Amino acid sequence: MTCIYCFKKISKTLSWENIILGYRKQKLCHDCTQSFVKLTTPKCDVCAAESKANYCVDCKEWSRKYNYRDVLIKNYSYYKYNDFAKQYVTNWKYRGDYILIEGIRELINSKLKSELNELAKTHRIVPIPLSKTRLSERAFNQAALIANLIGEIDESLLSRIDNQKQSKKTKQERINTKNNFKVTKKITGKILLVDDIYTTGTTIRQAASLLKENGASEVRSFTFIRS
Repeated sequence: MTCIYCFKKISKTLSWENIILGYRKQKLCHDCTQSFVKLTTPKCDVCAAESKANYCVDCKEWSRKYNYRDVLIKNYSYYKYNDFAKQYVTNWKYRGDYILIEGIRELINSKLKSELNELAKTHRIVPIPLSKTRLSERAFNQAALIANLIGEIDESLLSRIDNQKQSKKTKQERINTKNNFKVTKKITGKILLVDDIYTTGTTIRQAASLLKENGASEVRSFTFIRS
């Protein structure tokens, strides 16, 4: 077996799990797996940023200045947006290396599945949508792919009308961006929003705000990576 990212041969490791269950078909080698660096604790209770305060500076700013208090109960993120993660996501999203979702699947299944399974029992799983133009360019929605690793998804609640790439904007430009989501049907119950990366929190909070305004009783989010 070879690693789907660096193409090195994957060495089989001897463990009781492998003896009992047999060797699983790994997608990422040990070095690539370890290059995804976990966020350390303590974290902000809301956005999962590494923070000694329970409520980080950015979340306080969102509440005070931009009137987004309580729209998002909690964001779950596990890995840092380091150089390795950035390049991995770039190859996956923008260079058509679709197979790299299997590495994310492997990390979620081995480290995060139990917590996400509990959320999936009580929340409707809603991926952050792409605009039609962006979806046509990319051929897949990265948020939907990740959301599908958690459980059955609902892509019918939200649509997106903005075609400008968020990655091209500065932090302040992202924060000041108008809400470019729209609700497409009546909403009830709890929602788990899913996206690949949490950067400024603008995308998640705008979507959460709109969902709350239109009937969602609570909104949480899962983002695989936190910048």
